[in-house]
Amino acid sequence: MKKPRDGGVIIAVADDRARIQEIIAGDPFAVGGVCTHRVVEFIATKTVPELARHRQTPD
Repeated sequence: MKKPRDGGVIIAVADDRARIQEIIAGDPFAVGGVCTHRVVEFIATKTVPELARHRQTPD
């Protein structure tokens, strides 16, 4: 278990980064000023079967 228990990961899929930023701006924790977000883009090369539609091949 991580100590202290802070931080987290949200995996989101959208058409562009601007849409993700819109979603973040409406997050209750962000609105309340109790957290910050950092967006990290990545290529999902391995997934569980349920997320196979999001799997990508690097260029």
